[in-house]
Amino acid sequence: MNFDFTVCVLLYGDHVKLAKRVLDSLISFSGECVFRLGLNNVSSATYSFVESWQKEHAIDAQIFEGKDPYYKYPLMREMFHGGAPLCTPYIMWFDDDSYVRVEAPKTWFSEVKEYFTGDTQADMLGKVYKGVRTTHGPGLQDTQPLWVESQPWYTGKPVPRGHQPRFCTGGWWTVRTEIIKKWNWPPPGSYHNCCDFIFGELMTQQDYKIKDFYNSVAINADEFGSESKAPRRGTQFVPLGVGYSPAVKSSNWMNVLDGAV
Repeated sequence: MNFDFTVCVLLYGDHVKLAKRVLDSLISFSGECVFRLGLNNVSSATYSFVESWQKEHAIDAQIFEGKDPYYKYPLMREMFHGGAPLCTPYIMWFDDDSYVRVEAPKTWFSEVKEYFTGDTQADMLGKVYKGVRTTHGPGLQDTQPLWVESQPWYTGKPVPRGHQPRFCTGGWWTVRTEIIKKWNWPPPGSYHNCCDFIFGELMTQQDYKIKDFYNSVAINADEFGSESKAPRRGTQFVPLGVGYSPAVKSSNWMNVLDGAV
């Protein structure tokens, strides 16, 4: 059976309630997608739930397990480029504190697909923001502009310090699979923050269309479903591209920094 969507869900730590919330929100759509589940240092309770969820609903998800120090984007990279090759035209991403709301229509996946195939001809969907502030300042800071300019997707559009890319927030988004494959995204390395921000710059440099669409999705939601109110968990990390040196070709130039956003 051919599917349009590969749904990737990243589960982290001892948060079985979040795992249950996001995965149960997708059950009614399980006949319209294939699943890839990333398990980043999950508890035994979460692991057991994932096993029972698959068995109960006859879902055969590809499972990817993270490695210490359990950063987000290395596991995302493995989920996109490891295992069986991606064979759907679209990838949909969920952090475990995002989910589909109960009021979502049964046609929700068709609505998402329409944004790619209809008049809008989108390349990526999500909750669109412009700009971000980190401990290094607003927008691209430190050596981030140099890092952007060194990338194979850079086309010459100016990226001065303080530049604010337009991007889809990282808790939930959907993108054309061909973009992930073409640009080998996310880039190799050990990092945890600001990849969504930089991905927005890739989209801009390559003239891809980012569209604001998050109907019926709670993104990074707290226990009440309030968007962007979920408490931050896991490592605080130097933003992607900070500390880059053109002379250093290793992925080890990115280091942990307490308090980075």
